[in-house]
Amino acid sequence: MSFKDQHKQLSRSFKDEAQKDEFELTCSILEFANKFLINVSKNGEIDMSFDVQLPTEQKRMNRYSYEDDDFDGSNMKDINEGVMANVLIGNNANLKNQVLATQVGKLVNQFNPQKKNSLILNVSGKIFAKSENATNDDFTRLNFVLELIKDCFNVKA
Repeated sequence: MSFKDQHKQLSRSFKDEAQKDEFELTCSILEFANKFLINVSKNGEIDMSFDVQLPTEQKRMNRYSYEDDDFDGSNMKDINEGVMANVLIGNNANLKNQVLATQVGKLVNQFNPQKKNSLILNVSGKIFAKSENATNDDFTRLNFVLELIKDCFNVKA
């Protein structure tokens, strides 16, 4: 397999009239034998890195929540329950980017037939910079990034 077969890249422009914000997001995905490397840059800038652990059959998270259990034994295991994102570089107090990393991990898990066990996500911490408070704009930006990554996975190398 050549480098060309393992590397995919896609760019899109994002425009938010309400926040007067416009930028270009570029996603590149590189697949290794045991992990994915995903870069999402905002206008070519990346300033955060996450190590996202993906769930595997061998590595199940044992959690119990009384709220989720109706005590009839029908508590189903979620395929994404073991996705955990740890900040390697950047501001670990930014919860919006932490949520982004976890959601990317859940998305990547759907495109993971070889059951790779981890993902390194490099992302611009400024994707949510203009949206100070929790607004619907945050959800729009999150969906835009997730759609970009999903479409990048579907690009033919």
